[in-house]
Order: sequence, then C-alpha cells, then structure tokens
Amino acid sequence: MGVIQKTFAATALLAATTGAWAVTATASLSNIKFQVFDLNPLDGIAPSFTILSGTVYTVAYSEKGLSDYQWVLPASSQVNAPGLALASSAAGNALDPSSFTLTSSLSDTALSTYGDSSVYSQAYFTLSLGAGTLLLVTADADVAANGFGSVDQTWLSASAGLEFRLSDNGSAVYNYGGRSVFTGFGYSNLAPSSSGQFSLSFINSTSESMDINLNANAQSYVTTPMATPVPEPTTSAMLLSGLGVAFGVAFRRRERRA
Repeated sequence: MGVIQKTFAATALLAATTGAWAVTATASLSNIKFQVFDLNPLDGIAPSFTILSGTVYTVAYSEKGLSDYQWVLPASSQVNAPGLALASSAAGNALDPSSFTLTSSLSDTALSTYGDSSVYSQAYFTLSLGAGTLLLVTADADVAANGFGSVDQTWLSASAGLEFRLSDNGSAVYNYGGRSVFTGFGYSNLAPSSSGQFSLSFINSTSESMDINLNANAQSYVTTPMATPVPEPTTSAMLLSGLGVAFGVAFRRRERRA
C-alpha cells in the first residue's frame, strides 16, 4: 500500500471514529510596497503615482445559503455552523495599501452538508500613474490547503495576489501576480502550501498621467457535492406504512377477483 493509499485509509479510519471529514484552506496578503522608475529621465518629468481612493469587500458564503458581507473598514465576515467555519478580514488605511492585511480561511468538517463555500477578502485602489512611469509593486503572500479529508468530487484552493486593471474604451488590460494552491480528491499532494514575496508592474509609457486600478485579494474556496436529504426516521416509517397498506389493498382485491 502506497503513501497516498495509507493516508486515505488513515483518514477513513479517523472519519469512522469521529464521524467527520475535514478540509481547510487559508490565504493572507500583506506588506504591499511600491517603487517607481523613470522611463524617460531626459524629459524632465519625475516618475510618480498617487492613491486616489480605496475600498474593501469581505465575503463568507456557503451554497446552503449562509452568508456574511462587509464593506466598511475594518471589514470582517464570518459564517459559523456545525462543522463549518468561514472567516475573512481586511484591515488598513484606505489611502495606504502598504498598511493592509487581507486574510481568508475555511474549515469544513461536514462535507456534502453545506455544498460549495467561498471566502474572499479584497481591497480595491484607484491610482493615478504619472507619465513615463514604471510602477513596481511587491507583497507577501501565504497560502495553504489541506485536502486529506476530501471525498469524491471535493476540491479546494487558496490564493492571494495583486492585479492591475486599466479600462480603456471598453477593453481591459490585466496584469496579475500572486500565489495559489489547489488540492482535493485525486490529487497526489493533499497539503500544498506556498509563501513568500512576489511582484508585478505596470507601465505608463504615454506622455500623460493615467488612472489605473490595483486590486488586492486573499481567497479560500471549497467545492463539494451537496448530499440529497435523507428522510427522517418518522417520515421513512410513514412511507413504509403507506406502502404496506397499498400493497395490502391490492392483494385483497386480487384475491376477490380469483
């Protein structure tokens, strides 16, 4: 028996003993920093950027209909139910991305009870980027997932990253950087993780300043089938009783005809 098979066997034994499976996913983003570089040192225009506005959005949601949404700093969303714990948070100064810390986490020990669950922590900033400026952004990301409790058709992911967006005449330009992990039923690595610094950049090569969007996010997600409800014992008993009466009536009618 291989390592993965042994792991699944041990997890199955644990589930049989405790009556619960378990999967977890966590993500965090912090320490956002900026550097500017002059693309044309001879034009006499210094490279620059300005934070114009900032907003946040946190979500904790399950397919079963449990949800919590927040838009006001510091934002925090939570869903707690038997076997399910979802949490996300966003804290910082709306005009200072470097002050932000975003987190998301989920733990599901009642798989197939609540269905898919999503946890998001996001911050959105509008920046004005000076002419001839290259903007380099770095941040620290930490993501991890544990799928040792995964059952069939259960997968989970964790990601943290930054994204530049520029909307121009209906077309969008994207630039994304970050870290992410995926695991679940059928994956060879059931406990992936990734952490450390990453970077991305945006270039304004024009002779005029432009407004761009910088989105920061930390996300945790699990997809799992929602089980068909099992009838209560009293409902099952009534159903069987009704079937018994129906079969009895049919049997007596058949005897009379004979």
